Amino acid sequence: MRFRSPYAAVAVAFLLCGLIFGTSMARLPALQDGLALTDGELAVALVGLNGGAVVGLQAGAVLCRRLGSRTTLRAALPAFALLLIPMAVAPTMPALVAAFAASAAVNGVIDVAINVNGVAVERRYGRVVLSRLHAMLTLGGVVGAAAGATAAHFGVGVESHFMVTAVVGAVAASMSTRGLTLDEKAGETPVAVARKRNGEAGSATTAQQTSMSVPCARHLPAPSRADWVLGFGGLAFCVMLAEGSANDWTAVYLHDLGGSDALAAGGFAIFLTAMTVGRLAGDHIRQRIAAAPLVRGAALLAAAGLGTALLIGHPVAGLAGFALLGLGLSVTLPVILGEAAHRAAGNGESPAATVARVSTVAYLGSFLGPGLIGTLAVVTSLETALLLPAAAAAVTALGAGLLAPRRHPTKQVVTREPCS
Repeated sequence: MRFRSPYAAVAVAFLLCGLIFGTSMARLPALQDGLALTDGELAVALVGLNGGAVVGLQAGAVLCRRLGSRTTLRAALPAFALLLIPMAVAPTMPALVAAFAASAAVNGVIDVAINVNGVAVERRYGRVVLSRLHAMLTLGGVVGAAAGATAAHFGVGVESHFMVTAVVGAVAASMSTRGLTLDEKAGETPVAVARKRNGEAGSATTAQQTSMSVPCARHLPAPSRADWVLGFGGLAFCVMLAEGSANDWTAVYLHDLGGSDALAAGGFAIFLTAMTVGRLAGDHIRQRIAAAPLVRGAALLAAAGLGTALLIGHPVAGLAGFALLGLGLSVTLPVILGEAAHRAAGNGESPAATVARVSTVAYLGSFLGPGLIGTLAVVTSLETALLLPAAAAAVTALGAGLLAPRRHPTKQVVTREPCS
């Protein structure tokens, strides 16, 4: 099962990554019951996921820079599948924490490698595909969660379920990732390759171009890399804060409004489905709309949809609100990560390191959001607390101008003034 198309290969990698993660999260109640953990103890065990993810993102940047995303992904994705087994057989809470941390660390490596490889496919074919690839990730999560729910319904034990999934997933990952495209490793970014090919002549030309003055112009320092990486990271932070909050609180909110258990569970499914549909259409929209207005419009849709539903306060309005939230958020993160990676590559910098930095800031949003909502819900109410993700989406819309292209090939911003 080798996928000759690099797009097909990385799409399957996204799907498998989502499926494996969805599998582990769907059986959390069974893992908790197996070790007789209280809710508090399970929350402590889940800290391993947070810590492992942050470490993995940094490791992913280093590995992709040294080995390339293809090699990194071919090693990490099968390992991610096999790490389901230590979770299933963990005899104590510390062992479960270690299994969670290891799995999350490898998942963090994959997050960097898989996005860098997706950007490499975009650059190879000259068209945007990252949103559709993220749709495969969401779809994989839905499939994994559905398979977990089915296994639980028929009384299949966690050990049997995870072992079968781990082996099948590892084999599928090993075979499908053979067709991944090569990407630009450290020292092999487009600018660096061009300089190597041009040699001294190219360097001289570049230096000459850099020193050329523009008549009747005023030269201002260009924004530093730290500035725009921090800006992109801030946008991603807001997106992930809203998404993480919806993941954890959608069902609870709908249930509190008087909805049945089925309606509450259906609300979360609708949120994920809306995200998947939005991401499937996102690349087609992106080809017609620039990054900044697309993210601005999508984020406004998310903020207005959830905000209006909260004001109405009815279960049906809640379903519609979270559907609009998912639809609006769906395209934002793929566009932000893609623009960050492309800007880095265009500046002769490492796309992998850039994706890792932006993703690290984004992960902080997904970690902090659910907890902040829980705290605000205790102090005020859950309806009031859920205004936080709506506000985060609104802030994303306000900051979307950061994604507008800023062309400064000589590393300077030039503004023309009237000649005197």
